[in-house]
Amino acid sequence: MSAAQNVSGAVRSRAVEFGISAALVLLLLLVYAQVRNHEFVDLDDFVLVLNNPHVMAGLSVESLGAAFSIPHREQWTPLVWVSLQIDQELHGLDPGWVLLHNVALHAAATLLLFAFLVGRTGATWLCAFVAAVFAVHPLHVESVAWASERKDALSGLFWMLVLILHGRYADRPSWGRYALLLLAMAGGLLAKPCW
Repeated sequence: MSAAQNVSGAVRSRAVEFGISAALVLLLLLVYAQVRNHEFVDLDDFVLVLNNPHVMAGLSVESLGAAFSIPHREQWTPLVWVSLQIDQELHGLDPGWVLLHNVALHAAATLLLFAFLVGRTGATWLCAFVAAVFAVHPLHVESVAWASERKDALSGLFWMLVLILHGRYADRPSWGRYALLLLAMAGGLLAKPCW
């Protein structure tokens, strides 16, 4: 096989992976676009989001400090607060936009999972199937369609980053790769501590 054929095959493979990635995002939008018209849920959304003064204050030095130093209702999820503070700044915590941001986080996690699986196995179509099941599996509905479950969407995103970074570290260990892996793990714990 010539070098030109190898390059051509690699370009075709990347084009297929890009197309599958676009299809995965489209699939997610078909399933979850309806959240744009949803309201907050009267379980935890009012307690953890709307009645959280640190989230409602929007993004400021004080609210960032509070996010990292003050638990609210016995939950310490600073990255969730920061992401909701950003939502407050952008859209005034409009429930539709908050939930669409959950969709975006879940879509990013889905694409990272697909990239990880393809990178590890090379089985593009099988990996596409697994990523599609992950994208629309009923276990993820709460994480996407419930504002208080932003922690699941964020921690899922960081988990997929951990998978990719661990794979790279395992392939070629270095202190830099290990530090990135630890940062991703810390991000996951700052989104949803395991207790």
